[in-house]
Amino acid sequence: MSGKEFATRLAAVVAFYQSHFIGGETGFHEACASVGWKVSKTFAERFLISIFVVAADPELIESSTSNINGTWGTKRTEIKSAFEEAVKTAEENNSVRYPLTLKLFKALFPHTLK
Repeated sequence: MSGKEFATRLAAVVAFYQSHFIGGETGFHEACASVGWKVSKTFAERFLISIFVVAADPELIESSTSNINGTWGTKRTEIKSAFEEAVKTAEENNSVRYPLTLKLFKALFPHTLK
């Protein structure tokens, strides 16, 4: 499964089961497990931002990182920065594809998007 596909599916699960995720980033790993998703603590710590990107526009997962050579694991800092910038740019340009979902993610995980 590609990173884009994984992030898109995860975003849908979080949005659908939103009540399980109340409490923020610290319980994300456990909340995912409670709805049948295995998400590593490392992914939760480093790449929770990916669901914010999906809410902004799923295509940004690939387009915002196309100039970064390497995997999410080897280039995690660059990937995370690119994701943060992609979401901020989409907001500034009023081009967020799923604004209510992005608002939900910001409420559930207020410390993820800086």
